[in-house]
Amino acid sequence: MQNFNPLTIEKDFSENLKALTGTANPRILAAFSGGCDSLALVALLSKTINKSDIVAVYVNHRLRPEEELEKEVQLNRENCKKLGLELVVSDLGKDAVQNLAKQRGNGLEEAARILRYKALEVLAENHNCPFIATAHHLDDQLETVYMRMLRNSPVTSLRGISEKKKTGNVSLVRPLLKYSKNLLESYLRNAGLQWSEDSTNTDNSIERNRIRNIELPRFAKENPDYVEKILKVRENAVSECSGVDFQETDKVKISSLKALNKAGRMVVLFGMWEHVMTTLLPQTLIERVNGVLDSYCGQEETVSANGAVFSFSQDTLFLTSIKDDCLFENYCQELEENTVNLNLPLNLRISSNVAGDSKTLRIRFSDFKGKVVVRFPHEGDRITMAGGTKRLSRVLQDMKIPPALRKRVPVIEDENGICAVFGRIYGGADRLAARFRLEDEQRDTALYYTCLID
Repeated sequence: MQNFNPLTIEKDFSENLKALTGTANPRILAAFSGGCDSLALVALLSKTINKSDIVAVYVNHRLRPEEELEKEVQLNRENCKKLGLELVVSDLGKDAVQNLAKQRGNGLEEAARILRYKALEVLAENHNCPFIATAHHLDDQLETVYMRMLRNSPVTSLRGISEKKKTGNVSLVRPLLKYSKNLLESYLRNAGLQWSEDSTNTDNSIERNRIRNIELPRFAKENPDYVEKILKVRENAVSECSGVDFQETDKVKISSLKALNKAGRMVVLFGMWEHVMTTLLPQTLIERVNGVLDSYCGQEETVSANGAVFSFSQDTLFLTSIKDDCLFENYCQELEENTVNLNLPLNLRISSNVAGDSKTLRIRFSDFKGKVVVRFPHEGDRITMAGGTKRLSRVLQDMKIPPALRKRVPVIEDENGICAVFGRIYGGADRLAARFRLEDEQRDTALYYTCLID
C-alpha cells in the first residue's frame, strides 16, 4: 500500500483527479457534509482547480436536532469562505427521509442516501457540473469490503466502492479513496481548518457505525495486517470481475451475457439492477436468471421477484420495475406536425426525421385525422393493418414481446384509432395502420417516425 503524507497529498490528489475526470480543471460539484473527509475534499479541490468551477453542496437530511444542524451549516459557510468558495444548501424537507424509509422498509440510512444522491444529481445538472465528487476515503473502503465479507456477499459486492461511476447524466468520482482518515485529519490540521462531528456517528445501532466502531477494530486487533488482507480480498474480486465492458442499462444482449463466466454475469446483472431498481438484488433471483440463461434457446420467458421483472425476448434480456408501470398507464401527449422529439417516460423518445431505414415508419402528417396523441396500450385496443383488424395485445404477442414490456410499447393514435405501434425497441417490429400506406409518389412528402431509448 502506498504511503502518503500531508505535505505531498496535494500533488498526488491533483494527478488522481485528472486521471478520474480526464481534464486538469474539471467543473465539479462536491458533496460537502462538513465532516473531516468532505472538508478535506473541498480543501484539496480548492488547491487543485479553479475555485469558480467548484460547487460545494450541503444536503440537510433533517435527521438531527435543529441546533446542531444550524451550527454545522454555519461552520461549513465559514470554511467555504476561507477556501474562497460559496456553499449551496439543499434541504430535503421535513420527514422526507422518514417517509421514504417507511415506504421502502429498508431503514433511514438507505432512504437518506437515495434522496441525497438525487438532490446532488439535480444540482449538478443545474450548475452545469459533469462530475459529482464524494469524500469516500480508504477507511470507508475497508469498512465496506469488511461489512460485505461478514454478509458473505457475492464477488461483485466485494469489489467495494468504485472510484468512478456514471449516474444519470453526470459521473460520480471519489478521488480520496486511497487516503486514510488519519491522513486527511493531519492535512486539515496543517491547513488550520476545523471540521464538524455528526452526533449520530456514535450510534452503534446503525450498521455502518457498528462496523466502524466495534467490528473492524476487533478484527484489526487480531490481524495487524488487516488493511492488506481486506484490500487483497477487494483486489481479487476486481480481478475476477474484470474484462466486462458494461454500461449500466436496462437491457443487454443474451448471447453476450451467456458467454461470460459467473462473475462476469453478476457484474452485468448487478449493473442492470442498480440502473433500474433501488432495492437489493436477491441472490436467489440471480440464480434463477442464470438458470434460464444456461438453457436459453430463444424462447420468451420472464423471471420476477421483489417488484422487478427480467424478460427474455429473442436475443435481449430486459429488466423492468413493476413500480414504473404507473408511468405508462395514464400517459398521453399530443403529437404536433412540427414535433421533432417527444420525450416519453423512462428515457423513451419519439423522433421524426427526414431520414430513416427500411424498417422505420414513414407517415404523412396530413393523413392523421383530428387530434394526434402518443400513449401506451390500453385493454381492448385494436389496429387495422393490411391483413385485417387485430387486437393490439395479439399483435404484440405475435412480435414475441414479453408481457411485462407490452404495456411500455408506444403507440400513435388519432380520432380514427391506432395509427402506429413502435415494437422494435423491445425486439418486435414497428407496425403501421393500413390507412397510412403510401404510394411511391407520396413518400417524398412523408416523415420517418421512430422510437428510441436514450
